[in-house]
Parts: sequence; C-alpha cells; structure tokens
Amino acid sequence: SKKNGSLNVQTNPIIVNKKIFVASVDHHLLCLDAKTGKKIWKIKLPNIVAKRGLVWEENVDFKNSRLFVTTVKGVYAINAYSGKIIKDFGDNGAIGNQLSLIPPIVTNKSIIIAITKPALEAYDIKDGSLLWSTSLLKKDKEKILTGAVPWGGMSYDDIRNRVYVSTGNARPELVGINRHGPNKHTNSLV
Repeated sequence: SKKNGSLNVQTNPIIVNKKIFVASVDHHLLCLDAKTGKKIWKIKLPNIVAKRGLVWEENVDFKNSRLFVTTVKGVYAINAYSGKIIKDFGDNGAIGNQLSLIPPIVTNKSIIIAITKPALEAYDIKDGSLLWSTSLLKKDKEKILTGAVPWGGMSYDDIRNRVYVSTGNARPELVGINRHGPNKHTNSLV
C-alpha cells in the first residue's frame, strides 16, 4: 500500500525446520512454509516490530522453541510453532520495555538485549526476570552524556563470557562541534 511504501524490513529471515520466520512492513511476524511459501501463522505484536532482527532459540521439541523479536517497546518471546506470545515470560511476554534495534543474544542462562536507553540488559532465559542492566553512558563531570545508542549489532564470546556491542555517536549526532569531553563509549566497540 502507499502508506507502507516508504517502510522497509532490515532483518534477515530465519529458516529452520522447513519454516521461514520473517517480519513484514506492516508490523507483523509471519511463519511461512519454506517450500510452498504458504502462510502457517501471522501475528501482529502489541508494539511495532523494530525490523532489525529476530532470534530463534532451538529446542529438542520444535513445539517448545522460541523466537525473540525486537520491538519499539522491548523484546517479545514468541512460540515458534504456534505464533503465540509466551505470556508467562518476562512482563506478559516482553522484556526490556524500550526500543530495541538489534537482535538479542541467547546464551544457555540468559537473553541479553540492547536498548536505546542506551544499555545492555540480561534476563533469565527461563522466566524473563532481570538479571542485570549496564548503562553504556558515562558521566562527564556532572553532566550525563547522551548518545551511544547500540544499533550496529552485538556478539557474545561464550569462552570469555563477554558481550561486545558497537555504539553510535554522542549527541548531537550529526555536527560534533558541541560534543565536548571524551564522550566515552560512543562510536565504540564496548
């Protein structure tokens, strides 16, 4: 439609178990048959899908596998088989409660998300309870800096048990003459 003509999807689909999981420009998450393209299920999440990433969590029984989908109000846990929000995870199916632009990291104990606060947060992989939150901004004297939004991606080193995230500019983002001070953790790999 004309309304959606200027919108785009900035995430790769996930293909697993002969199914394709993909976000749409009209803020839906879809599961398609990988061979025929036929729609298996479609869900419109309560909040706009951020479109930069979703993650599939493997389970021995595919009926219990999950998708973690970033939105403008947190990351939702979706049952990959049924397409239903997993309401007993986090806060009614969501963790983070803020814009999350990049795919989360799933470890054997936690799900780590980047929010535009900017911060990294870890939640228990089983119930979605908050384990820790780390701000990506540092104080410069008494002034709190802004910027450092994590939107370039992140990765996890399971041997060192570390998360690496790339951050954006300090604010104002386009013209840097007003960005005095060290602006720690901006334009960085943290």
